[in-house]
Amino acid sequence: MILNSCGLYIHIPFCKSKCAYCDFFSCTNKEHLIENYIEALCRELFITVNQNINLTIDTVFIGGGTPSIIPLKSFQKLCTQITSLCSPKEFTVEANPDDITKEFLEFLNNCGVTRLSAGIQSLNEKSLKECKRRADVQTNLNALELIKKHWKNSFSIDLITALPYETEKTLIHGLNKIIEYEPDHISLYSLMLEEETPLFSTYKNYNSDNADNLWLKGRDFLIKSGYLQYEVSNFCKKGKECLHNLKYWKQENYLGAGAGATGTIYKKEEKFTGIRKTNTQNIEKYINFWNSSDKEISSPYTKNSVYETEIITEKNCRIEFFMMGLRLMEGVCEKDYELRYNEKFSSAVKDIFNKWNKQKLADISFKNDSMIFSLNNKGILFLNKLLEEIFETY
Repeated sequence: MILNSCGLYIHIPFCKSKCAYCDFFSCTNKEHLIENYIEALCRELFITVNQNINLTIDTVFIGGGTPSIIPLKSFQKLCTQITSLCSPKEFTVEANPDDITKEFLEFLNNCGVTRLSAGIQSLNEKSLKECKRRADVQTNLNALELIKKHWKNSFSIDLITALPYETEKTLIHGLNKIIEYEPDHISLYSLMLEEETPLFSTYKNYNSDNADNLWLKGRDFLIKSGYLQYEVSNFCKKGKECLHNLKYWKQENYLGAGAGATGTIYKKEEKFTGIRKTNTQNIEKYINFWNSSDKEISSPYTKNSVYETEIITEKNCRIEFFMMGLRLMEGVCEKDYELRYNEKFSSAVKDIFNKWNKQKLADISFKNDSMIFSLNNKGILFLNKLLEEIFETY
């Protein structure tokens, strides 16, 4: 447990087009706002980071939306602001395949970006077309070729299983092709049909059992190909875990900047609690607020029209400790829990793990004189059921 370590998440909410499955906060037809948005973002970053000067920012993640559509001049301004405020050991940028060029990759290399995350999603043409992806299969492959030739650092690929028209054959074919490019990290998600997305009404043959089976086939393929499953949906080569995302799963601090971004800062006084800040999704309001020269922000966590704050109680922190920590294959640590919350690890929760261990769904081990509780490859499929049982004890 490191209370002065901190991640920084930066949200870029702009997209050229919206994918049919996407329910993340992003918008189209607002690219004319990008330059002013970057100005506002840089101001928020300066004030927010300086208001949290006691924290050491060691990971940065620029996500979206589509960060790669930012003009390089504005992107340079953002990166310069980031590196003037912190020296991250991991600096990730998400990119859409059809934005990836030799110039873009060289630009990121020169800006100190250490990790590229490419949203490939699938190598099945019909699936990409049905989901209204900007990049077709050839564009995806072209991007991977460019990364192989011109990218100097770590790179990750995002994939989604159970998209329309995908079969076990097309999935495995795609994965075989993907690993030829030797990404050191792969995020493999199973499609979640969200009601507010276009795909919810058009995907008539979606079957959750089939979706689960396809994801399992993909997981098994990646493990056999030498990738370590270190989190429910994340696989990597040895030592290539996403350090930024580990902060979420290990209940560590992270600041959020940009419209729609969320950040959480924890503190341990008499109790272990947190303060969660969530920015407005109104991009125009966000820009107007942060670009007003007469604005003086006394604290990034005071009530304001462009962000809301929430106190995370000790009880809710305990719940999130299990909810996030058990997503990791390494599980949760008894000693870590006791250091955070100044109380013994719940005997009722230990009883639950003992029961799951007898059912061969969970593992109980020891490390540095502390018990470690984790789910195995089979048990991780029933994570939500385990969490329900644990939450009942609180």
